[in-house]
Amino acid sequence: MTPTEKRISNAIKNSGLSNTELARKVNVERTSISKWIKTGRISVENLASLCLVLNIDPKYFMFENSDITFTSHVSINQLDTIIDMVTESHTLLLEELTNIKKLSC
Repeated sequence: MTPTEKRISNAIKNSGLSNTELARKVNVERTSISKWIKTGRISVENLASLCLVLNIDPKYFMFENSDITFTSHVSINQLDTIIDMVTESHTLLLEELTNIKKLSC
């Protein structure tokens, strides 16, 4: 597993959410969450949703020496608000993640 894949896996494990809860919030199958934990491999679109749900800056996953961390003390109301904003901000986040990926290659 690459450092990025390890960070993805660890973020999911440390989220405090069950795989079922997280799958519902990210809008994927529960088996996808299990796969992400095992492999750390995730599509850009799903990573964008995961970042929004877990309140994690995408740069945390992309840069090995980053000081960026995530917080898992987000309330359910805050998560609902974030999920509601996904549609609106999804395009911008995907563009940012794509740009970050291009810079890191």
